[in-house]
Amino acid sequence: MEKKSSYQLMNQEEREKKIAELQVLEQELGSLKKNARVYQSHGNSNVFFVAEREKVHSETKLSITKLTDIHNKNGKQ
Repeated sequence: MEKKSSYQLMNQEEREKKIAELQVLEQELGSLKKNARVYQSHGNSNVFFVAEREKVHSETKLSITKLTDIHNKNGKQ
């Protein structure tokens, strides 16, 4: 049995909202200066850790791509 990702378990409306949220995040990360500090939460914690801006930016782009692919695939069914 194929394991479904959290993106696959979302309904269409939730995926659309998440895509929009990630696109805003991508734009914000892209507009930061090279030496800007970025903080990232891990898990369901209120603790944030310093993260590499470029790494977070590329992870965000990848998430948008994955989510958009799933959204388009499920939208055609």
